[in-house]
Amino acid sequence: MTCKTQPVSIPYEKKEIQGYVTTVSNPVTGIILTHGAGGDANSANLDILADHLADKGFLVLRFTCKGLNIRYRVKVFKAVLEWFRKAYPLTSCFLAGRSMGSRAAVITANETIGDTFIQGVICLAYPLQKSQNDVSKDREQPLRDLGCPALLISGSLDDMMSQTRIKDISRDNDKLEIFWVDGAGHSLKKRKNDMSSVTLVNETMSAWCKKITGAKPENSVSVDNGITKGKLKISVEVLPGKQKRKFDSLADRKVQRKRKR
Repeated sequence: MTCKTQPVSIPYEKKEIQGYVTTVSNPVTGIILTHGAGGDANSANLDILADHLADKGFLVLRFTCKGLNIRYRVKVFKAVLEWFRKAYPLTSCFLAGRSMGSRAAVITANETIGDTFIQGVICLAYPLQKSQNDVSKDREQPLRDLGCPALLISGSLDDMMSQTRIKDISRDNDKLEIFWVDGAGHSLKKRKNDMSSVTLVNETMSAWCKKITGAKPENSVSVDNGITKGKLKISVEVLPGKQKRKFDSLADRKVQRKRKR
């Protein structure tokens, strides 16, 4: 498929929010995506992610929202959501963000509860805590309260995401699913130019969105994941007790075998 990207300006109070729409022909589901505390709509490979998602059939709006005030970020996200709903003839959408942007996406979903247009939330490197030993109730509670499906993609070495805390939270909310990028930090990369992790994140996100919407996912993708080159099936772990399950991942099994040696 050939993706098309065009800039858009979204009215917000007395100014405009700048963004980009990437799409292919006849999309039915949209994804609204925003960045973290720093940067803009092109930061942290969000442009690559948008191209990937559009190639999978989604209409993707990524927007820039400068500022460190979470309430401001949520207000802008809501305005962008309403504009998006009216601008494109879609049946549903996902709210997504990276780091602070994922906090805004979760809170927006909570504050628009009952809105059937929203299918779910995707959190890329959700900052559950400010530092390794920090406990931030204002970051935990929105996840506990979330009423729609959510996918959290985090690095296994991210000091802003406690695996113990998120497992505890997921016991309270079985709508949460988490995918760990093994060996990656908050950047979701194992190293600066680690494009294999970028590909893995992108494929995981698109496969999950297709699962939630009921669309038939592709069976596998060819990627070089740094362990084995060939067919890689997306692995998503659902944490809560009886619902814990895994989709097969050839790469994950390879990693586990290496660790046992």
